[in-house]
Parts: sequence; structure tokens; C-alpha cells
Amino acid sequence: METPTFSTPTCGLGGIQPLPTSMRQTWASRTRVFKEHTVSTPSKRARSDDENHANNSPNRNKSSLDSGYQNLSLEYWLIVTNSMKELKGKIEKLEKDNPLGEDKNFLSPIITGFTLLEKSLTDLAEVSFTMARDVDSVCDRVDKLENIIKGNRASGDIVSKVEKSAAYNDSCKEVKNTELQAKVFNIDLGDKTSGNFNIVSKVKAKLGISSGNLGNVIIIPLRKESYESKISNELTIQTVPILFKAKSKDDKIKLDNLLREKSLKSSFHWPKDMIKPVKSIHAQMTNYKEGGIDLTNKQILIRPNFECGKFLIISTRPNTGGKWTKFISVKTPADSELVKKFKDSQPCHSAYFTL
Repeated sequence: METPTFSTPTCGLGGIQPLPTSMRQTWASRTRVFKEHTVSTPSKRARSDDENHANNSPNRNKSSLDSGYQNLSLEYWLIVTNSMKELKGKIEKLEKDNPLGEDKNFLSPIITGFTLLEKSLTDLAEVSFTMARDVDSVCDRVDKLENIIKGNRASGDIVSKVEKSAAYNDSCKEVKNTELQAKVFNIDLGDKTSGNFNIVSKVKAKLGISSGNLGNVIIIPLRKESYESKISNELTIQTVPILFKAKSKDDKIKLDNLLREKSLKSSFHWPKDMIKPVKSIHAQMTNYKEGGIDLTNKQILIRPNFECGKFLIISTRPNTGGKWTKFISVKTPADSELVKKFKDSQPCHSAYFTL
């Protein structure tokens, strides 16, 4: 009787051989990628590894690549199981056909060993499937956390090195304090006036400010000398832009009431280091027209969140006027030199502008 020969199984295993190198490398690669995982999704990791071994690994198809490590584990264990089954069947057939005569007994320990090996492989497969399930679960959790982090960074919930700095916090405090300030352009000083003391004296006299009436309000001329300003066709005055700084909310309310009584309009005064970024934000948003959002026909208003000074509230309304509506809020801009110093990103960012 002719001695049976072992044909190479379709899975690529011939005789009693270990898994092919490509398959061992794939598993090693998957373990390494999982440990080093930071951003990639499970499907991306699986796809990357499988593409690297596509020419050497068996049973490759897109559905298995996208279904996670559990299905991939099942694929490989089916290969091992089928190979073992085929090899054991051929050894049993060899024993049955008895081509070796009385020496056939040497096959019995081999068959017994295969039985024990099958049991061990079954236990190992259970461990492998459990690990694959846990890996898939961890990867899913990592992906969810990454999405949360991205969302938090976009919404401003992640605190950068710049934001932790004393310089940035001092800048935010200065922005917050603008709540207690008012800038007025059209105070009539009567005649040509120069020098801070003379200008401040005339402003106090004009508004009736004294030690007993808003005496704590600081008056800062924003120019050293008055200039002519045309109020109407019939009226030209000598004036200087004046910045008023109240020390409390109560004083600020009293100041606002006094300015209204004198028919004086106040405007918002940004700190010096905020002027450039605020102008840039305003200019970019005024010209924004993309993705179904058109701000070119809107008025843009940018003001601080006075509770902490760490956020800017950007509101819009139609060019024809009407009520202001909050559009977005962003973090208070950091000085560009501060960003460079910490090699960090600008905390103030949005899809509608770039600083």
C-alpha cells in the first residue's frame, strides 16, 4: 500500500509547522500598535496592518478588516483549527491503513499528543478571544475619549500653557475691568486746552464731578491737547477723548446715569493689547460667507464676558439694526509673543477667523 503524502493545506501550513512569519508579524504589529495607540481608530489600525501583509496573510477581505480584533482572532484560529484537523486526520488515516506494519504503534502517542494539543488550543483560543474583545472595547473607549477631547478643545474646555501663565491672567483681568470703564468723545471743553491737569479740571467742571460726587472715578485724557470736532453743521467744539474708570459697579452705574443726563454717549474701550486681535476678528467675521453662513450682511459686536474676562462674546444683528443675538463665544486672545514664548497654540480660535 502506498504511503500517503501530506499535501500543503490551503491555509498555507504544511506538516507540523508554526504559523507563517507574516502572520506572527501581524500579531506582533497589532500588539505594538495597540500599546502605542494615540489617535487612530481600530478600523484604521486594522486596515493599516492588513494592507502591510495583504499579499502573505490568508482570507483577507475588507469586511474582516473593519470588524475589529475579535473577528480577526476568529479568522486565525479557524486557520489553526482546520490545519490541525486536517493533519490529525491524515495521521489517523496513516494508522488505519497500517503501511508500517508492526511499527504502527509509534503513531498512538502522536495522536494522543494531538488530542491534548487540541484541548490546550481550545483554552488558548478562549483567552485570545477574551483579549481581542477587551482590545476592541478599550479601542472604542479611546476613540470616544479622543472625540471628547477634540470637542473640548474646540469649545475651549482644554487649558493650555499660555492660559495658565500669569501674563495671560493679568491680561484677562484687565479685560474684565473694562466693565467699569467708559470712553467719551464729545465733551465740550469750551476752548483750546492742553495738559492733563487742565483737561481733567474742565471735564470735572463740565460734568459736576467733585469729591462728594463720583470723586473715586479716574479721568484719563487720551490726548494731550484738545482738537476741533464738528458736532453738526452749526456746531464745532474743542474736545478730547476721555476714559473714565470707576472703582465699583455702583460708581459705574452712577457715571452712566450722569453721562446720559449730559447727553453724552459712551463707547467701549479695549485694553491696548486687545485692539489688534479684536479688529482682526471683526474684519474676518464681517467678510465671512461659507457653508451656508453669511455674515456679510450682519453687524458684528465683540464684548468680554465680564464675569471673568477670559471669554469674548460675539453677537450679530442685521445691518438694518435690531436686537443683538449671541453668535459664538471664544477665549480671550493671548499676546502673540506670549504664544511664541510657550510654543503653544493661540487659545482664541474659531472656524470664523484665524489669529
